[in-house]
Amino acid sequence: MLNVEFCLRQFVLFLFVILLSGCAASNSYLRIRYSPTYLKIKIDQIAILPFSQKYLSTEEKEEIDEILSKSITSMGEFKFSVTSCRQTDSLLNKINMTRKSEDFWDDFVKNGIINKEFLSDIKDTLNIKYLLKGEILKKHTQDNVYKKIIGYTEVDVKFVLFSTTSQNLVWEVNIAGKKHSPNTIFYPLPSTMEALEIALDRFMHEFPLFVL
Repeated sequence: MLNVEFCLRQFVLFLFVILLSGCAASNSYLRIRYSPTYLKIKIDQIAILPFSQKYLSTEEKEEIDEILSKSITSMGEFKFSVTSCRQTDSLLNKINMTRKSEDFWDDFVKNGIINKEFLSDIKDTLNIKYLLKGEILKKHTQDNVYKKIIGYTEVDVKFVLFSTTSQNLVWEVNIAGKKHSPNTIFYPLPSTMEALEIALDRFMHEFPLFVL
């Protein structure tokens, strides 16, 4: 049975890569990197760390946290439990690890370093198996040029799922969302949230394939 499930997941991932390479979506792209042990992992529990506030207001960040928590929780048919952003944040506060979680993410994004001690502490103190974290890495805008260029706002977003058991990443997803202005007339450029929502829609549409 294990071999059948392993082969099935290999086939699904192969098919997924083919589908992605064949997509010509003008408003988003998606790249995936996953660990060599990914196909052997059964994900049955995810705690969502609060989305990083970079490029966002406090209200926008809280809205994204709510969207992520509700969207992932609603996928109950995939048989994994979810600890929402708000719940995870509260748990970290109780054990005085909020700042450590921020430092953990900064080390990973800036230096590619995974603080294994932090992940081990999370497993031992909170009994959490997997941590999901997201952030806007870059934002780019193009102004409208009358009758020549349609302006847009584009964001590059990273999501990473970490295992507290292996103290390593399970998968890493880089995804972009781009929102164009209606035309070249001098409309205000689309907001960061509008571009981010496009990226989130793509991520949530593909998310079930990451947690098979």
